[in-house]
Amino acid sequence: MINRLREREENRSVIKHIRELIPGASPEIRGRDVAVLPTGEAAFLLSTSAVAGNVHDAWDEALYRYIISGSMPDAARIRLLLKKNAGEAEAKKEAAVANGLAELAVGENRTKIQILSLDVNLSNSLDESICEVTFIGRADRDPYESAREKKALAGLSLVCVGNAGVYGSRQLYEDHEEEMRQSYGLTFSELSLTRLKKKPRPEAVLDIINRHPDIRLVKSCGHGGVYGGLWQLSQIIGTGLTIRQRDIPVLQETVETAEHFNQNPYMLYSSGCFVMVCEAAEQIVKECISIGIPAADIGNVSEQDACLIEESGRHLTPVE
Repeated sequence: MINRLREREENRSVIKHIRELIPGASPEIRGRDVAVLPTGEAAFLLSTSAVAGNVHDAWDEALYRYIISGSMPDAARIRLLLKKNAGEAEAKKEAAVANGLAELAVGENRTKIQILSLDVNLSNSLDESICEVTFIGRADRDPYESAREKKALAGLSLVCVGNAGVYGSRQLYEDHEEEMRQSYGLTFSELSLTRLKKKPRPEAVLDIINRHPDIRLVKSCGHGGVYGGLWQLSQIIGTGLTIRQRDIPVLQETVETAEHFNQNPYMLYSSGCFVMVCEAAEQIVKECISIGIPAADIGNVSEQDACLIEESGRHLTPVE
């Protein structure tokens, strides 16, 4: 059953959500993927709510953010605001997607993420649907504990796992598919789109995180791309980074799509891409590549305040 949300209520709820996202907290808190509430025996985790145009993309982004904690969530809350003129069929389709995503394979065990609520409303004004997914659960450690030891992190390696800008370049490609086909040809376009739809499985990344205790911190890259993720990581740990841009994994399709639309491939939305602070960078990179996940050692944590791109000498800024 679809609930129709009056426009006044819709605007009010959007404003409330924006107010919740306005940074009243310090930068290191704003850059975190999950909020952590200590409860004594374990840390109670609440992921940053992910918003996308459909359940699948919002679910993936929220899950990528959550797994940096080294655990899977226990439960999910889903709120879907359907575009105007949407019907019951679309609502049922999105609900079926949510229920299908809730069952995940993790190693040899299967776990079911409980859906606490699935709220579906129909907008009177939106041309595109909006979905918000929030995960909650427990973990036996604080994933940001290492951030309090910034002196101990200096000199550790930065590993990028997953290709930069895949999701953002895919969106550009799909929004301008006819233009891209005319520019690059039908066969190349179809192959490119197939490659741009490929992202690491969350459970595979989670397995890497859990099998390497020398991974001290993990940051999921989303809005702002890899550059945005790196800058936020520097805010979390309170120190600078030295970055080798040439080593950041990126598909040629992403580079060409970004150049076609005058965009920076390292700033395109990078859902499914992570940056990790670790000791055994070479081992982690080899293991990721062996299971089909692109990865590379792209720099290190420095004792300086700035995030420095080695090739150009340019500093990352909050905008990036």
